[in-house]
Amino acid sequence: MTSQTICPPISGDTCGGFIRKDDWDISGNDLLSSPVQVTDYASCCTKCQTTSGCKAFAYSPTTKDCWPKTSTGDGGKPEGNRISGYSSNMCGGFIRKDDWDIPGNDLLPSSVQVSDYAGCCIKCQTTSGCKAFAYSPSTKECWLKTGTGNGGFSRSDRISGFDGEIVGATWQEHWFEHNQLLTRVYYGDDLALYYDDDVAREIVGATWQEHWFEHNQLLTRVYYGDDLALYYDDDVARSTVPYISKYLSDAWRYVKRNYGSFGPDERLYAIFHTGRYGGGHPSYYYSASHDFKNVIDQGAGPWFEQLGSMDIPTHEIFHIVEMASFNTQGSPGFGNPPNGIWGDSKMAEIFGYDVYKGLGLTDEAERAKSLSMANSDNFPRPNTYWFRDWLYPWYIQGQETNVLVNYFKLVAQYFPKYTGTNQYTRSMNWGEFIHFSSGAAGINMKNQATIAFGWTSEMDNQFNKARSDFAAITYT
Repeated sequence: MTSQTICPPISGDTCGGFIRKDDWDISGNDLLSSPVQVTDYASCCTKCQTTSGCKAFAYSPTTKDCWPKTSTGDGGKPEGNRISGYSSNMCGGFIRKDDWDIPGNDLLPSSVQVSDYAGCCIKCQTTSGCKAFAYSPSTKECWLKTGTGNGGFSRSDRISGFDGEIVGATWQEHWFEHNQLLTRVYYGDDLALYYDDDVAREIVGATWQEHWFEHNQLLTRVYYGDDLALYYDDDVARSTVPYISKYLSDAWRYVKRNYGSFGPDERLYAIFHTGRYGGGHPSYYYSASHDFKNVIDQGAGPWFEQLGSMDIPTHEIFHIVEMASFNTQGSPGFGNPPNGIWGDSKMAEIFGYDVYKGLGLTDEAERAKSLSMANSDNFPRPNTYWFRDWLYPWYIQGQETNVLVNYFKLVAQYFPKYTGTNQYTRSMNWGEFIHFSSGAAGINMKNQATIAFGWTSEMDNQFNKARSDFAAITYT
């Protein structure tokens, strides 16, 4: 526990670190069962600062009553004989994202002037229809929003906030043929996990605290069946019986650590079905189809009871990476030639191998590698061994994870986008793909591409043109 630094009041009318709002009451969210008596506004502020859990307060100048609060709640309302105070860096119920702008979806014809982020948040909370906002610390402008729109993008001198209630305990599907009412069974900083009614809840890890002999571990249940409930402590490898929320949380953190941010709400929303909706599909924070969330939706099952059961969710996570990494929209590589490069999606094979390897799931990585090595496809020519002859050699020569990260960074930096947007204008051709892949690896991959895909005069022309068009991408 660290000691708390209290900003001393300058006078009875001010209190360092808190924003004062006269003739304003913050109702509800009381931290104590009854108000405390103080001499002035600053004393009420100091009481809040020295009370654990206090984030705001309301003070009555006539009665000297002081109400410490856990948050600003719904923002408050005008009321005489009240002075409220709140931290300039918080606002109850809204999720804050620094250096992020939410464009469009403006609720008002122009911005409003406020003193700080919390003032902008309160303005949103007290304005009907406001679900999000963007604030400029330099100009003090506040833009109220009806929603998060396409999710937004990185921008300095902007702080955005959006209603935390968009993360719900239930979620009604409204895409493709899906129509289930989903239930949230796990919620953390990196993952929101949803099941339909047919997915067994027992797979979600109950915990068990050891309290016998010298044992003192907090155990997690990783398997539950008719005859066995299996618990592991944190040191036992999860590679044979992966635990859904742990694996997806770890995998999603790995993705964010390597491939940048993914919208204002950076959680992964994972949905699992049993006995319906075969396969899986993704959605992205900039798409309205799944309520502007990063989503992986898996059907059929059963889930996570043997090696390989993580492949479909990991494949869908790759789609989010290729479609939204490094603040971009779309994938120049997705789809079959001539409208793409790797179909749906050969690149996911090396991505999945890298994720398993990066998370220390050695058995999963070796299993995935063996399967992919044996797979052949009919594009761009018959009997093409994508993984054996291209992806794995490229991965090894390009320093493994680095080559994947570098590839998507280079594409995000150099491949053409529509003016004023982060959306790619077109698909790649083969020459461009080999050029960007070479840049990611730091070496010319033309010879390896010839082994893997063959090398036509058209590919050669495309490759030479790509080296000219994207000359900033270099390699030996």
